[in-house]
Amino acid sequence: MIKVTCRTATLALGLLLAAPPALADDTKPRYNPNQKVEGLKKKHEGWKKKIDLGASASFTQNSNVVGSTDGTTISLGALIKSNFDWARGNHEWLNAFNLGETFTYTSSIDEFVKTTDELSLKSAYLYHLQSLPWLGPFGELKLKTALFSGRDVRNKVETYRIKQLDGTTVDVSDTSLRLTDAFAPLTLTETIGAFAQPVDKERIKLEVRLGVSAVQTFADNQKALSDDADTDEIEIKVLEDLYQGGPALGVFLNGQLVEKKILYYAQFETMLPVINNKAESDDRSAAELTNIAFEAGLSVKLVSWASLSYTFKALREPQLVDKWQIQNNVLVTFSYSLLD
Repeated sequence: MIKVTCRTATLALGLLLAAPPALADDTKPRYNPNQKVEGLKKKHEGWKKKIDLGASASFTQNSNVVGSTDGTTISLGALIKSNFDWARGNHEWLNAFNLGETFTYTSSIDEFVKTTDELSLKSAYLYHLQSLPWLGPFGELKLKTALFSGRDVRNKVETYRIKQLDGTTVDVSDTSLRLTDAFAPLTLTETIGAFAQPVDKERIKLEVRLGVSAVQTFADNQKALSDDADTDEIEIKVLEDLYQGGPALGVFLNGQLVEKKILYYAQFETMLPVINNKAESDDRSAAELTNIAFEAGLSVKLVSWASLSYTFKALREPQLVDKWQIQNNVLVTFSYSLLD
């Protein structure tokens, strides 16, 4: 009996040692040189489309209210935000179309005046490296303009002092002055470089882009406010076409909180125009002509079809207008998702 048992144990041990890998313990991961390296987060394959339609409205009527002007104020706005994104393997193609319009009526001016008008298109291609999927090269095209013509409107006759491109000035007295045409100014931006996405989570997504940009702004004979508060006249600057090129940096942050009821974003972009078409009389350096764009927003979903949102924008384009362009916007927006 003992001899049979020993022979059986010896045979079993021999079979176990000679067993092929398939019979070995599979609970431990084994290295496979042909295994695909996965990214930080599996991205959607194919097309992902989203179109949000929004509208906003406000009405105020005052009569004998202490500290307020009698009259009526009406504000009407419309918003279109859309994304058409495509991804497959290491390739990602991001496209966005945004349009925001707001018109405001006040009794003191007695007409609807454009207060917000922005049309933008973006298209970016990103290639995610196989070994480091959060890193890779990118290329981007951007277009920004206004859909309607722009005017400066006052409630009484003002003197507009228009500074021409040759340095001379022309005075015009009126209650309004046409500043820009429809689809003007129009800015095109092309950028190539490298991107990094070190954080890609629902609560926080961070992307950094570093590259070289070329900017063309078509603004010939358009006008912009350049008022000096110390003078009685309203100073106006006549614009001209702008061409720039140089190193560029972009930082983009966004996320969702409280079960997707709070959305936030912030983005910072800057470009050092080492190549530019400034006037010969302009002695400012490239650093002094640095373009800076900052934008941040917070949106709180009140119900599925309405949200309260705040947006802040700050833009500095010294070669075009040597003043910070600041915009604050608070809206209760009623929205409808056409595609999601």
